[in-house]
Amino acid sequence: GPSKRSQHSACFINGQMFVFGGYFWEKKGGEKYFGDLHGLDVATGLWRKYWDPTCPSPRNRAPLIPINEFECILLNGNFYANAKGTDEWYRDTFVLDSRTQKWRRIVCANDGAAPKQSHLSVVFHEGILYAFGGEKSMKRYKTIHILKIN
Repeated sequence: GPSKRSQHSACFINGQMFVFGGYFWEKKGGEKYFGDLHGLDVATGLWRKYWDPTCPSPRNRAPLIPINEFECILLNGNFYANAKGTDEWYRDTFVLDSRTQKWRRIVCANDGAAPKQSHLSVVFHEGILYAFGGEKSMKRYKTIHILKIN
């Protein structure tokens, strides 16, 4: 299965629990961010690591939300970019297809990207993804972002 980590993403679709990204910190080695995808087949209890060249970059604090029985969406996230303490904030959106374990990027309407922040609370209801709040550089938000899924 996946290595030790926190602030990763997980969702359950197509009989599997998928785990993506996250991070691990230790005193000697510092921070390590993950951009890997693992699936736990709940029927057999076996883990499998998947690899896809279109996989999102390593990140944590990015919600992974099921949108139907086979697909889920990964939204935003961030990672600690350098020794100066600078975070990198993502504003991208990906769909994972559990049948192929392949990612595809979604281009959003308007400015073409999701809001540049992490720590969002996200729900999916009747074809619409609702994202509330979040954080970027210690600034908290109370905004709602809506993404219609076709």
